[in-house]
Amino acid sequence: MKSRISLLSLLFILPVFLQAQQITFSEPYREDGQDINFDILGRMNGNILIFKNVRWHYAVNIYNDSMLLKEKVELDFLPGKTFNVDCVVYPDYFFLIYQYQRKGILYCMGVKMDGNGKKLNEPVELDTTHVGVMGDNKIYSTINSDDKKNHCI
Repeated sequence: MKSRISLLSLLFILPVFLQAQQITFSEPYREDGQDINFDILGRMNGNILIFKNVRWHYAVNIYNDSMLLKEKVELDFLPGKTFNVDCVVYPDYFFLIYQYQRKGILYCMGVKMDGNGKKLNEPVELDTTHVGVMGDNKIYSTINSDDKKNHCI
């Protein structure tokens, strides 16, 4: 009987000392439709960065710790119909590597951006390939090393 009472009292007292995980998420925005693509870049400079693509509009949304939108940085330098956008993230900056096709030429470009979604340099042409107007444009892939000691942009 005494063990039941101590077990029962433990069940009532234990939740006072335990802490649960808190889950925080952002509110959906009007422009975020069903056809949204996003990539969570992670935490940089105390901000949480998320790359968003809605149709042919590109932006980096910057959130605070409570997942409240601080700033939406439009990526106007990305041409329309850009495809295969990849991000390589470092602690204080990230590389945005993207591809687009214009008049039968496939361009692979890269730009270095900071933790506030601002460009640190102008986009750099990494490679071009002539694929023709009806050619396959899925030819470039982005890979990165785990140590991230060397970069090209």
